[in-house]
Amino acid sequence: MKSNGQRFFPSDLVVRVDRLSKTAPQSKAARDGTRDLTYDQLAKESRILASRLRESGVQPGDVVGVYLPSSCEQLVAILAIFRVSGVYMPLSPDHPIEYLQGIIDDARPKALVSTAEITRALEAAWPREVRLPHVVDASNQLEGTSNLDVSSGALTTDSKSSPDDLAYLMFTSGTTGRPKGVLLSNGNLDHFIGEANRLLAAVNHDVFANVARSTFSISLFDLLVPLTVGASINFVKRERVLDFASFVHELKGSTVLHAGPALLNSLYRYLKATSQLDQLQHMRHVSTGGDIVHPFVMEAMREIFPNAELFVFYGSTEVACMGTFFQFQSIKGHGKSQGSKQVHAAIDRVDIDRPYVGRPFPGAQVFLYDQGAQQFFESSSGQEGEICFGGRGVGIGYLNRSEETSKSFIKYPQSSAASSDLLGKRLYRTGDYGRWTQSGQLEFLGRRDFQVQVRGMRVETAGIENLIVDLKLAQQCVVVLRGESLSAFLVPAPPEPGVASTRKQPAELAKLLAKHLPSEMIPSGLYYLEKMPTNFNGKLDRKQLQSMDFEQLAGVSSADSDLTTDEAQIASVFCQELHLARVPKNESFFACGGHSLMAVLVLQRLHSECGITLSVAEFFENPTVAGLATAWQRRRASGAAPAAARPHCTPVRLTPLDAAKPTVFLLAGAHIYRNLAAQLASFWNVYGLVSDKETLPFLDNRLSFSVQELAQDYLQALTEIQKQGPYFILGHSFGGVVAFQLAQDMTQKRLDVAALLMVDAIMPEWAQPLRFRIMQFLRVFRTPPHLMWRFLKRAIKSHGLSRQLLTKWSILPKADAAQQSVPMDTPYEARLGEMDRARIHKKRDAAVAFMLGLEKSKARYPEATLFLSKTRHQEYPLHSRSLTWKRYVRHLDTIWIAAGHSEMVTDPVAIGAIADELKRVYEQRLQL
Repeated sequence: MKSNGQRFFPSDLVVRVDRLSKTAPQSKAARDGTRDLTYDQLAKESRILASRLRESGVQPGDVVGVYLPSSCEQLVAILAIFRVSGVYMPLSPDHPIEYLQGIIDDARPKALVSTAEITRALEAAWPREVRLPHVVDASNQLEGTSNLDVSSGALTTDSKSSPDDLAYLMFTSGTTGRPKGVLLSNGNLDHFIGEANRLLAAVNHDVFANVARSTFSISLFDLLVPLTVGASINFVKRERVLDFASFVHELKGSTVLHAGPALLNSLYRYLKATSQLDQLQHMRHVSTGGDIVHPFVMEAMREIFPNAELFVFYGSTEVACMGTFFQFQSIKGHGKSQGSKQVHAAIDRVDIDRPYVGRPFPGAQVFLYDQGAQQFFESSSGQEGEICFGGRGVGIGYLNRSEETSKSFIKYPQSSAASSDLLGKRLYRTGDYGRWTQSGQLEFLGRRDFQVQVRGMRVETAGIENLIVDLKLAQQCVVVLRGESLSAFLVPAPPEPGVASTRKQPAELAKLLAKHLPSEMIPSGLYYLEKMPTNFNGKLDRKQLQSMDFEQLAGVSSADSDLTTDEAQIASVFCQELHLARVPKNESFFACGGHSLMAVLVLQRLHSECGITLSVAEFFENPTVAGLATAWQRRRASGAAPAAARPHCTPVRLTPLDAAKPTVFLLAGAHIYRNLAAQLASFWNVYGLVSDKETLPFLDNRLSFSVQELAQDYLQALTEIQKQGPYFILGHSFGGVVAFQLAQDMTQKRLDVAALLMVDAIMPEWAQPLRFRIMQFLRVFRTPPHLMWRFLKRAIKSHGLSRQLLTKWSILPKADAAQQSVPMDTPYEARLGEMDRARIHKKRDAAVAFMLGLEKSKARYPEATLFLSKTRHQEYPLHSRSLTWKRYVRHLDTIWIAAGHSEMVTDPVAIGAIADELKRVYEQRLQL
């Protein structure tokens, strides 16, 4: 779609400027603090420079570099290049020569446009052995031009331009390697300027504040949109942007602004600290983007610009910037000015709770690509995946990078379920991840580049960074992977007047994060910096963060130098398993990067090498060097039996104890329920139950457990805490199977079970008798074709089709009984892998045996609630919709949640639904 049927090719922009030079010659086109440029001057100077470019040999389609700071000359240069049908390529004088050299060598521009002063500095630093393109002087355009024809008919561009002709070339920042040139066409520019023009509805008295560097594609929003309506551009120099007093002064003369979220957040803090939040009420339009925009940034924008329409723009250079937009404040009917204030008829504000990027611009399509299913989804509620763009904004590709172009710019697959007009057309894979909400908004989840593997689990570092900032633990946060654990760097927020510093000790920070994050997502190192390191392009330098001296940043505490013998032994084992040079004695093992399986390794090592024998529950209760040493001293003093000799279950309290609150027990785990426990904390006392029998067999396959044994362990621990009912019990996955058995045992003992909740509790259907396999076969004909096709593709790809459909009619083979304990000299990664496989085998075998016994007993439980993963069901549609639980529960309530199996106890939507159901059941019980 085009705005009002108008076209915005480079040639059309030139025609508009020439027309304005006649109809409004003295209207101001731009100002830069040094000079003012009228539309008449812009038209004349751009014709003169275009003539000089032609004299330099520039032909249509040739690349021309603009090596200028943000200034009126830059605008003249862009228009001159468009007049000769050249290709605009911005270069920044702030970039290192080596960086520029790489770009020029790659793009091979026909000429550079610069000033004499900047050219002299460039030539002095430029390597003699490397050819520098011909430089055309952009200064003093009106001097010595008496013999040149500068009439409106001269050099107005070739009117035969095609949508596929190259219009501009933008190079990425190169923070992840050699910079890449993105090729954009006339059609792409038409989409960019046309959609920005349509959305903004700019008028001739608007003043656009230009703060973006010319090498960022969003700068064209500031530079070209004003030219379509005769508005003005205010070039704000970098030093005035960083001086907020000067920046506010510049904005007082502007009506339109696009700026990054970090700049706007800093501006907000300055205005609030200086009591100047009422200074920018005249602004008409403000937008942000280019990085993740947190809800608190949007709220800050509302305070700074109460009378402006506010947007988040999301896109990339590869899709001509205009991909999606999210309008979170709109103005209906601008009224007349009263004094210095602008009166508006109405202000509409949208509720913000997530980093939304909104809906697609007209002419753009947005799809989410599911890597596992190899499927594209369009506006499917709850669907997550890599964000891909189609439509008029998709660029030509990367300059001289055919392999990278083929990876990022792909053809829409014939197999995808979508409208036929998309088949075979090009899509761009952004590398960003998003999620469709129920309201049809796209939520930004972070970069694919910043997803890391931590102990086999995919972790999105942006999610951790967002949480730390949202909790106001820092003004800015960056999380990087160091070795096998995460490290977080924090820039503290400036304290409020009269308030103490906002900095917290790492142990306190980790404790706060533990309420919201699973253990694998809690950074092992938490370091404060005065500011984040940046590269020459002003962007965050993650490589510099990873090369910092971590121990110096952390600061070695002299209090840790005096360790007891037990503490020294435990600290040594911690360091070996965590791959750290030092672990503070009061620092949580889990906050330092540890996790449950690694804790079992530590316990084994302490037992075999140090003679310190503790239980898993004791470890969870005291996960620090000092805490474990104290627990071991108590055990020795009491003469208790070695923990390994008598497996038992000790509850782990996950929330502060409050006698006025009811209690809920979460089975077969403690730290996996951290997020859920944090959600429940305001209403419940929460305990996690973990038996040694579940963990010791991970190290020695000669040991095993049954569902019935675990239920008995849990029953003993549970009744020691709560002597009488009502009891509320919940289990996730295998924990749900144990919860079912526990509820049965408690009912038989006439204990009052108020609620049994099972969260995607997997019943191993492949262990069922033949009739269940027949039912599974019949489900093939009831499964939606697209789900069946995705399932078959996945099964064939994993060579598991026969395993899943044909041959395994009964019980899958047990774990290899010949395999004994995992040797201590096994490499670290291999040991964790073996332990993880052992965990799966042991729980599977226990569940299979339990299921066969359940089939024989024909036992049925009166009532239960089952939370089911919609994502898991879509991946495995041949499973029963109730996972066969209806066969064993008389009254089963099922609740579907759009989250994966593992995410059912971490995803905010999922844990919110679980918390609501628990509260409903409790209130219902009170009524009885």
